[in-house]
Amino acid sequence: MAEDAGRIWAEATAHRDHRGVSPSDIETGRSLIRDVMQASSRSRLLMAFSGAEAVGFAAAEEAPHEAGCALLHYFAVRPSVWGRGVATELLRTLAATLARDGFSRSILWVYTTNTRATRLYERVGWRREGQPFRHERTGRPMWQYGLDLTGEARE
Repeated sequence: MAEDAGRIWAEATAHRDHRGVSPSDIETGRSLIRDVMQASSRSRLLMAFSGAEAVGFAAAEEAPHEAGCALLHYFAVRPSVWGRGVATELLRTLAATLARDGFSRSILWVYTTNTRATRLYERVGWRREGQPFRHERTGRPMWQYGLDLTGEARE
């Protein structure tokens, strides 16, 4: 599954950044997903399929500095299926899975310029938290979004 997720991450990232996909992008994506999956026994990788084809994924791990919190580290959907509800359904399934697994909250980080993603997150209940901060590798500004996974907040 990490193999499919890595390819999807590479395709979505290249599309977002208006460039082509390279073999090194795919290997980088696969490596990133494997790292998340090996981070903790509480790491989760959810995949979305259209028939037999993997079209989206969500990779989450236990947040390192907040008890009961999951970090949605990587999330992507193949650009060829954008606008068909895959991302919305995947985010809702992820929230239910994390809540079932005992997490009370989830966070994610997204580039401030990724308005397509921020609109999606807000539409399904995520809320922006705090001020923008710089991504440690790229230096690009990012927002943190949070989602309350307790029953009262989700009903």
